[in-house]
Amino acid sequence: MKIDDYTNYNDWEFSARMAFDQMNEYRQVYTELSFDKKVKLAHQFYDFVFRCNDRPIEWESENCLGADKKTADHPFSARLAHRAIMNENQHFLDDFDLFKLEFYKLLQKINMTSKENSGVKIKPDHYGDVIVPQYITERYNRVRFFKNKKTREVSNEFPLDIPEWYGKYELSRIQANLSKFFG
Repeated sequence: MKIDDYTNYNDWEFSARMAFDQMNEYRQVYTELSFDKKVKLAHQFYDFVFRCNDRPIEWESENCLGADKKTADHPFSARLAHRAIMNENQHFLDDFDLFKLEFYKLLQKINMTSKENSGVKIKPDHYGDVIVPQYITERYNRVRFFKNKKTREVSNEFPLDIPEWYGKYELSRIQANLSKFFG
């Protein structure tokens, strides 16, 4: 980052700028890095996403309505998104304005119960990547419906738009689809 960037960007845009600049630092050598380094870099990206709390939560699960204790779930895994960008979508790193639009999509959250949240997790493969148990819409279909806190709209389906690049990478990491890599 340039010195001015530290004062010119605020809130989520500051995190997006930090992530953009750091990912650009190692983009040329990413494929050569060890699994443990890739895990550390994905975790760093996760922290940039997770610490952004300035995007309001619009949707809640049925079981969360009226509950005292709610879990703010990030349906779009930052660790998976990092791998999707570094492995297949490095063109986002050519243009900060494009990158920040995609970064902002990752900040969406859904209020859920703790039990619901634990049922939608993506798992590490212990080799530097992730295993997706089911596609995002299937993981969330255990929730009967979602309600928009602002508009009061009710949706029987996963309520957020899935970025195409994210969905494509997630599909490639579903355990049943990984067999093509292991022969």
